Amino acid sequence: MKRCIALLTFVLSIFSTQAQKLVMRGDHADPSVVKIGSTYWASATSSNWFPAYPLLHSKDLINWKTKGYVFNTLPAWADYYFWAPEISYENGKVYIYYAAHKKGGNLCLAVASADKPEGPYTDHGPLMCEVAGSIDAFPMRDENGKLYLIWKEDGNSVKKPTPIWAMEMNEERTQLVGEKKMLFKNELPWEKKLVEGVSMIRHGDYYYAFYAAAGCCGSGCDYVTGVARSKNLLGPWEKYEKNPLLKNNDSWICPGHGTPIEKEGKFYFLYHGYNKQTNVFTGREGLLKEFTFTNDNWIEFIEEPTVAYNTNFEIEDEFKGNKLNDRWQWSVFQNAGKKVSKGVLTL
Repeated sequence: MKRCIALLTFVLSIFSTQAQKLVMRGDHADPSVVKIGSTYWASATSSNWFPAYPLLHSKDLINWKTKGYVFNTLPAWADYYFWAPEISYENGKVYIYYAAHKKGGNLCLAVASADKPEGPYTDHGPLMCEVAGSIDAFPMRDENGKLYLIWKEDGNSVKKPTPIWAMEMNEERTQLVGEKKMLFKNELPWEKKLVEGVSMIRHGDYYYAFYAAAGCCGSGCDYVTGVARSKNLLGPWEKYEKNPLLKNNDSWICPGHGTPIEKEGKFYFLYHGYNKQTNVFTGREGLLKEFTFTNDNWIEFIEEPTVAYNTNFEIEDEFKGNKLNDRWQWSVFQNAGKKVSKGVLTL
């Protein structure tokens, strides 16, 4: 007899004048993606759920499977708010830049590394801890090959602006060096109280920065996505006059905080949004949308005919062996003692 803790089947039809594909069912906020070999690897915010930061893999950016987590044991310095991991790959090494709440402190940026995308990961501790909090890290090399870390100072948490900073980082990814430089901040009416979630791509003569603005979360969210560009990583940066490029439509609300990725010569943006039918109750789900570079060197999301896209998603666990399905998570505030044996889960 099967012992199933959950069997969930979702069938979703998306009808939109700006077509996007739902590719990550369930709460996968702030998704980040990188290609390693022939496989795409992604991670997403886990917030106060543990294990921290799911690891997902795919061959086509559409069909994803979970393969463990970055942290099966919490980093010694952090206790909760495991936000916005950025996964990157260079010279045979995988890096996860992430934000978490420092014990007795505030939100800090840190980095972990591994020899393989599935881990195991070694945590190297905090890189930046500002008084207002530091979140949403993204690594990028400048036009001369110097490695920088881009991030948001969480000024909105103390009712201040939210500058996007860049600071040089050593090649070991263990320390920031020199002085930080502001790239841009929230200053336009549509950006409201914040800009955040910056990710970048270099194409032709320009760096392009995707960024989110306004309120990310919950039933009152008004999140949107804009683009800025610069010929030099450290600026000056120019925001697109047609911003915001992603905003609410008939199916999805509050789209933002994602990562650009190339696939077979085409470019896509993996980001999150709330399903308008279920609102906030199923969390921020992973969406994929194609974009292109215009003749005047800006970014344009592809307008496609109305489409229907169905996703079937099933979860079950028969408690075979001594390990739970990778989709199980627990509250970071509860030390859930558990045992799996002979087809039975004991809590």
